[in-house]
Amino acid sequence: MATPVISKGFVDSIVKFRRNIHSRPETGFKEADTSAAILAELKTLGIPDSDIRVMAGTGIVADIRGTAAPIGSAAGSAGAAPAEGAPDGAVVIALRADMDALPMTEDTGDLPWASSRPGAAHMCGHDGHMANLLGVARLVAARRDRLPSDRVLRMLWQPAEEGPGGAAPMVAEGAMTGVAEVYGFHNWPTFPLGNAQIVAGPAMAHVTDFDVTVNGRGGHASAPHVLADPVLAASHCVVALQSIVSRCVPAADAAVVSVSTIHGGEVRNVIPSTVTFSGTIRTLSERASSIIAEKLPALVNATAAAHGCSAEVSLESLYPVLHNDPAAAEHCVRVAKATLGPDRAPSWGLPLMGGEDFGYFSAEAPGCYVFFGTAEQDRENHMLHSSHFDFNDRALPRTITFFTRLLEDRWGLAGSAASDGGGSAASAVSGSAGPLYSEEELPSFAGKGGVPPADWAPPAPSSTRTDRTEAVGSDAVAMGHA
Repeated sequence: MATPVISKGFVDSIVKFRRNIHSRPETGFKEADTSAAILAELKTLGIPDSDIRVMAGTGIVADIRGTAAPIGSAAGSAGAAPAEGAPDGAVVIALRADMDALPMTEDTGDLPWASSRPGAAHMCGHDGHMANLLGVARLVAARRDRLPSDRVLRMLWQPAEEGPGGAAPMVAEGAMTGVAEVYGFHNWPTFPLGNAQIVAGPAMAHVTDFDVTVNGRGGHASAPHVLADPVLAASHCVVALQSIVSRCVPAADAAVVSVSTIHGGEVRNVIPSTVTFSGTIRTLSERASSIIAEKLPALVNATAAAHGCSAEVSLESLYPVLHNDPAAAEHCVRVAKATLGPDRAPSWGLPLMGGEDFGYFSAEAPGCYVFFGTAEQDRENHMLHSSHFDFNDRALPRTITFFTRLLEDRWGLAGSAASDGGGSAASAVSGSAGPLYSEEELPSFAGKGGVPPADWAPPAPSSTRTDRTEAVGSDAVAMGHA
């Protein structure tokens, strides 16, 4: 019987990489040490320099190409078709991992791999996303000789997802050229471990920031009748904004307008001359975004004027709606059911009203963004962006298995464990090629004959913090302190 490739040793090495990255977090467009660690790993995989490009400052685009005989592509193929601009007609499938940390301080107690850099912390799990992509890359690179030369894995290592956004500049620099399909994921601490939550269509919201300044005429609090009170005007504006969604946006369109900051005044007996407030607009359609962007300034200006004040309003459109292509979503559902279990690909809880710049990638090619659950009953499941958050390493065997099988499926490799009927892809390609890994080598989590990785447990924390210079892959990388 073949030995499973996702062994304890394999996962331990991926977890070591994840925790090493976690201890040295870097915020958007400052991921120099993170980028260096990834580049060192890619070198160990034998990827030539010509297939590695640095983009958007600290981002990386790297390709793993097969070396086996090409198999071509035919109409009706179960796998993806080559995209326009693909090199030599290759089927290029892209996987994305975001790299940046949040500008906040970690509070995970004595966690040995906790952030060593005050003011920066991996409280959104991007360290886990990078570890997943590295694990998939290792599995694909190890079977490069079985992968047809017209099949390519493109890795998108993206900076600054938390802001100001690294996906758009990577797209502008050519990261998506020739890509047939693109996939990504986010860990989600409120979904059960082992679930891959997937929805077709809108999956995350279009986000617009707004800032408002209400200008009045300040003075002593005992004589508001001779003043123009911006506190009262701003308060009415905040309340009035909630009427936009309920009275201007079609009921079928999800939208949320939230005021999250308000500032004005310094002394209790002085009415200030100015009050500012700010917030976000979140929608699942461009129609709703346009309606709110038009109505909000008009409503604020009219409300301020009704109280003898004036207003200045600015809006900044950030990330677009993250739209999951229906066909790509169906591919993910099929693979998730085959690898994780028939009941492990639900859509409940989706879409989400958070923002994600993966939408820039999926606007260039059909794509799907998956939400992998990490919640366990016997674990504290802190929410993303909590100062107590840490990525659940037990998710990694599942995510690595899923994405490896998804690649096989989309490359149209015959006999892929996730392909319908076991071999439907074979008859649809001009050549023939088997999957990179057999079911014994890469077992599913769907209860078929036992799954060794399911019993794997993360390494126990050591009693002391990790050394700040650790082996990353086969290279030692000393990561500096910011």
